Amino acid sequence: KSFASLASHMANLPASATDAAAVTDFRDIPVAVISAGGLRPELQRQHERLATMSRRGRHIVARTTGHWIQLDDPRLVVKVIQEVVEETRRSLAIDD
Repeated sequence: KSFASLASHMANLPASATDAAAVTDFRDIPVAVISAGGLRPELQRQHERLATMSRRGRHIVARTTGHWIQLDDPRLVVKVIQEVVEETRRSLAIDD
């Protein structure tokens, strides 16, 4: 299942990248961009710009990881996801 999922991910990556490139503003949606440590400076800047597409965006550098952050530091990924979910819940409670 893992390899089938990875193959599906890779096959759909061009279409997903095209869709993602069309987005220019995340408005107030909480966004967290996690970059691997040791990323080339131009990619680091792209990730920083992506985070600034939301007024509530933030950029996190996982300094001790390689490309597969979710494998190298799964606790960080879970923590950031939890923070984004909590921030979203708080903003929805305010809007009600």
